[in-house]
Order: sequence, then structure tokens, then C-alpha cells
Amino acid sequence: IKTKNIIFIMGYKLNFWDYVFYISMSIVLIWIILKSVGIIQTPFWLQYGLPASSFVIGVFALYYNLVKSIIDLSLKTGNIEKDVEIIKYNDKKIETKINHIDKDINNLKTDVGILKSDVVILKLRI
Repeated sequence: IKTKNIIFIMGYKLNFWDYVFYISMSIVLIWIILKSVGIIQTPFWLQYGLPASSFVIGVFALYYNLVKSIIDLSLKTGNIEKDVEIIKYNDKKIETKINHIDKDINNLKTDVGILKSDVVILKLRI
């Protein structure tokens, strides 16, 4: 069953299974209140069948939401692991490039030193 987010309440989007859970728990709560007041006087199978089935449906809806949340979390964790691997790979590439730049700078320093000595020699000859 594909669930679609329906309402946005306090930063949380309610979906179909949230409504199923809240409705089933409301039925159980109303049954408890009416039973304790003495309004409900039904046969044994109906007396406990309605709240039990509402409770079971509520538990299944809660279970579905928990499993969905865990799956979403594991997918996000997998994406984070992939991103970390990409960052490690890019870090190694950057480190290699920095090492090459350091070598080039050292070579340039050496070449500048040679040029300075050549300029000194040329000044002496002039």
C-alpha cells in the first residue's frame, strides 16, 4: 500500500497509517470510558472483540510506521556511508595534488636560486 502524506502537524507529516493508529486507539479509549461508566452491556464476544480488534489494528499500524522509519533510517545511513567514501577518495586526490604542488614549488625555488647565481655572474661580467 502506497501511503501519501496528508496533513502536516507540528513538523510531522501524518500518513494513512497514522490515522489508522489514532482511530483505533480512540475506539479503544471510548470503549474503556463507556464500559467503565456502564453504558456498554454487550455479549462477551462483542464486549472484548471490538477493543481487541481495534488494539490489534493499532499495533499493526504502529509496527508498520516503526518498520518504515527504520528502513528510511537505514537508507539514509547507507547514503551517508557512500558520501563518506566519496569524501575519502576526494581527500586522497587532493592530498596527491598538494604533494605535486609542493614538489613544483621546491623545483621553482631551486630554479630561482640558479637564476640568482646566473644573474650575479652576469653582473660581474658586465
